Amino acid sequence: MREFTLRQRMLPAFERGALLGLFWLATAGLAGMAAARPFWIRWEALNAYGEALDWTTAIGKGCGGAALVLLLVQALLGARSRWMDALFGLDLVYRVHRLLAVGILVLITLHPMFLHFYRPFAQELAWSAWPLVLGSLVLAGLWISAVLARFRRFVELPYHWWQLGHRLAAWPLLFGAFVHVLSVSEDYRRFPGIVMALLGLAFLVVLALRTRLLKRFGFARTPHVVQAVRPPSPEFPDAVELILAPQPGARGLQFTPGQFVFLLPESKAVPAEEHPFTIASAPDSLPRLSFTIRCCGDFTSRLGQLAPGDTVLVDGPYGRFSYAGLAPMNSPLLLVAGGVGITPMLSMLRTLAHEQDPRALCLVWSTRTREDVLHAQELRELEVALENLRVIHVFSRQRMSANLAERSGRLRPSILKDALAILPHTPQDPPPHAFICGPASMMLVARQSLLGLGMPARRIHVERFSL
Repeated sequence: MREFTLRQRMLPAFERGALLGLFWLATAGLAGMAAARPFWIRWEALNAYGEALDWTTAIGKGCGGAALVLLLVQALLGARSRWMDALFGLDLVYRVHRLLAVGILVLITLHPMFLHFYRPFAQELAWSAWPLVLGSLVLAGLWISAVLARFRRFVELPYHWWQLGHRLAAWPLLFGAFVHVLSVSEDYRRFPGIVMALLGLAFLVVLALRTRLLKRFGFARTPHVVQAVRPPSPEFPDAVELILAPQPGARGLQFTPGQFVFLLPESKAVPAEEHPFTIASAPDSLPRLSFTIRCCGDFTSRLGQLAPGDTVLVDGPYGRFSYAGLAPMNSPLLLVAGGVGITPMLSMLRTLAHEQDPRALCLVWSTRTREDVLHAQELRELEVALENLRVIHVFSRQRMSANLAERSGRLRPSILKDALAILPHTPQDPPPHAFICGPASMMLVARQSLLGLGMPARRIHVERFSL
C-alpha cells in the first residue's frame, strides 16, 4: 500500500486544533497589547500628573492599534502559503480571513468615532496633518474593498477584475495603516515592545508579499502543457476533462488524493484568470494531472477552447480533504458527493483501487438525473476493482427505479443511515470516517444528518471552499 510522504500528509485534528488555538492566542495577545497601550499611557499620566483619564481617546487609539495588528495578520493569511495550508487547510484560512475582516471593519469604524467624540472632524482633517488624511483614505479604502468583496456578484463585477483590484489595493492600504498608526501619535513609538512585535509581524508580511509576487510572475508555479481536452463521456457536452503534463524539464507535482490546485491558463482562447480545481486523477498517474470540470460559468465554459500544447501554470497542491492523514489505516470510508463534488472522491477511489485497499467503502452521489452521472462506466469498473465498494445514486429529479442502488428525491438522513449500515460497525471494526463535498446546502444536510445518526463531529470532514 502506498505510503504518502510527511510533506504530503496533513496534521491530525488534535495538533491542528492546538496550533489553531495558539494562532488565535498570539493574535489576540498582540492585538490586546496594542489596544491596551493607550490606556496604560493615560493611566501613568493620571498617577504622575493627576491628569484626567480621557477614555474616549484611549478607546479610539486602542481600536486603531488592534486593527493594525489584525490587518498584518490578514496579509499573512492572504499570501496562500504552503505552510499555512499544511497547518490549517486553505479553506479554514480563508474563513478566518473573512472573519477577521469583519472585526477589522468594526475596529476601524469605532476608531475615528471615539477619537472625535468631542472634536469635529473638520477641525483636524487639514492637509498639513497628513497622517490624519492618510488614515481617512485607508478607512475609506478598507470599506470599499470589503463592500466589493461582499457584493461582487450583486454588482456583476467579474471575478478576475475584483481579484486583481483586491490584491493591488491590499498592500497600499496596509502600508498606509502602518504609517498612520506610527506617525499620528507617540503612544506606540514610545513602547519598543509593541513596535518590535509589529515590525516582526510586518517582516512576515513582507515574506508573504514575496511569495505572492513570485506566484504572480510565475516563479512559484509549475508550467504544464495541455495534453487533451475532451468531454468525460460523449453524453456530457457541458463538462470537460482536462489532462495536463509538466513541461519538459519542469518538476511534477506530488499530491495527496483529494487535494486541489490553482490553474492559470496562458492561452488567447481563455481569460488569464486563476481558479481552483480539484485533481481528479490518482497520484499513481503522475506526472499527468486530470481534472473533471463542469462548464457552468464564464471561465469554465471556455476551458473547452484550450488546445493541446497550450500552457497552464499550476500552483499547489493545497487542501486537507483526504483520507490520508485524516482517517486511520483501514478505517471504513463514507464518501458523500453532490454534483461535481465527485472529483475529490474520484481521486480517492482511483488511488484506493490502485493500492488494492481492502477497507469498506460507500459512495453516496447526489445528482439531478442518471444522465448527470459523470464517469459512469469507470464507477462500475471501480466497484469491480474495489470488492468492498458500494455506490448509492440519489436522483433529485428522477423517479425511483427497481435498482436498489438508486434513490429518488433529495439527500436525507434515511439514505445516509442505509449507507452507514453497509459499512462494518462491530466493536472490533475501526469507526468509519465521512467525507462530504458538494453544494453548501447539501453539505449542511449531510453533516447534520450524520451528527443526528450518532457519528462524532471529529470523524466528519467537509470540503468547505469558495472564493
